[in-house]
Amino acid sequence: MLYVSVGLKGAVWGVAEDGTPMRRVGMDHNGEDDNMSPYGNGWETMDMLTVDGERQVGAANLRQLEVGDCQVFGTNDIHEIYRLQGCTTANPLGETWIQFGGTLRHVAVGQGPVLWGVDYAHQLWFQAIGDGRKDIDEDKQTYWREVEPQVMNMVQVSVGMNGYVWALGADGTVFWREGIVEDHKYGDSWTVVQPQPDATTTDNVAKEVAMCTNGHVWMIGTDDRLYYRMTIVTTQPGLDLIGSSWVLDESIATGAVSSITCGLEGQMAFIQEGQVVIKNEVTNDDPAGLSRGTTTLVEGELTWTDVAIGEQGQLYALSSDN
Repeated sequence: MLYVSVGLKGAVWGVAEDGTPMRRVGMDHNGEDDNMSPYGNGWETMDMLTVDGERQVGAANLRQLEVGDCQVFGTNDIHEIYRLQGCTTANPLGETWIQFGGTLRHVAVGQGPVLWGVDYAHQLWFQAIGDGRKDIDEDKQTYWREVEPQVMNMVQVSVGMNGYVWALGADGTVFWREGIVEDHKYGDSWTVVQPQPDATTTDNVAKEVAMCTNGHVWMIGTDDRLYYRMTIVTTQPGLDLIGSSWVLDESIATGAVSSITCGLEGQMAFIQEGQVVIKNEVTNDDPAGLSRGTTTLVEGELTWTDVAIGEQGQLYALSSDN
């Protein structure tokens, strides 16, 4: 297994080594079925359909999963986009995957719902996919809108609370999208968010940025250390969605950090030196977590490569031996 992700009602999806989408079956979080468990009892391969609805032959070669409730998307190694069909509150695992118009190397799903993506030329694109709009019209053309080009090419975009957007340039510059409101999810312009000035190296910039559902923002620097964004305020009065500075999280041990993931209840987790670290009670008032970053380390002999947190705090991790 290459990737794992958790969505609505704890539904779990994965990507097999050949890029085939999988779903976790046999899950019962309430303990009402003796033949099931909170962790499931196996993986099931899901069908892939072309944009015309024909069953796809051969592996899809998915290389990314992005989940926002029942909005589940993936991209493959030739930048084709796939979307999970049939996902509902009654059936959160969905039915099939179908090819979605457009080509992107990276996608991000946000509240709205909206879809942001980065193409092979490092240009950003936007699409509103909710409010009853058709995803693909009669001519199979999607409602993609190109976001105005920037001096810095984009390599990653992260969408969080209320559809707010942070993005990462190829040179490590972090951007914040201005002007996003309920009836204008596209926003107006980009603001450069300066990198941490007191980093361990003078040339330290960002290599990953993540915005969580309650608004707090994390960054991994090129020094492989973890930083959080200080003084973000998401409720009136005193609204400040950008915050004031990047602060090195000194509550965790030194060691290379990767694969940031966020939960819905103030939890976040990441991989550090092959081990899983969990932070609880993360809020904008205390962005480092309870008591300056209370952490729980999932120790063991295995080396972990990816981690995901569900809406009820379920933790799933992939080991290097799959």
